[in-house]
Amino acid sequence: MTTRKARILGVDDDLLMREALRDTLSAEGHEVQAVESAAQAMAELEKQ
Repeated sequence: MTTRKARILGVDDDLLMREALRDTLSAEGHEVQAVESAAQAMAELEKQ
């Protein structure tokens, strides 16, 4: 079975939650970026 990997942008203001999100999803093979705020997320999306 083929597993699709995703590019994920996670947003959470809690550092521990961001780290857990990043670590968990990265361990599954996904490309993960975690930021603290909606403003940071929008800035990252504009870079793409």
